[in-house]
Amino acid sequence: VAPGLSVSIDVEFLTRKPYDYVDRLVITCEDFRYEIELKAQAPCAVIEFDSLVNFGTLVTKRSHHKEIVLRNEGSMPGGFEIVSPMRTLKLSPPSGKLAPGASMRVK
Repeated sequence: VAPGLSVSIDVEFLTRKPYDYVDRLVITCEDFRYEIELKAQAPCAVIEFDSLVNFGTLVTKRSHHKEIVLRNEGSMPGGFEIVSPMRTLKLSPPSGKLAPGASMRVK
């Protein structure tokens, strides 16, 4: 490798067990050192929402909308079930399944 020449590196990660792995690739040349973080995550569902749920109180960003939007930001399908001990709180739908990249509104 000489100054001004480009170098490309392909990093391939193989494992027999799905798991979350973290490692780093360290590039050094004389007094230069650069670290690149490497991550491999096990396939899973990641259900996320932007609203705040606090001890039975639902606070949304827009108070006149009584809904939350659940998103699956993972790489596998996943499900949710919202259980409330208060009989006055009725959710529609209270449970559901989300494909990867899908979203659902719960009112």
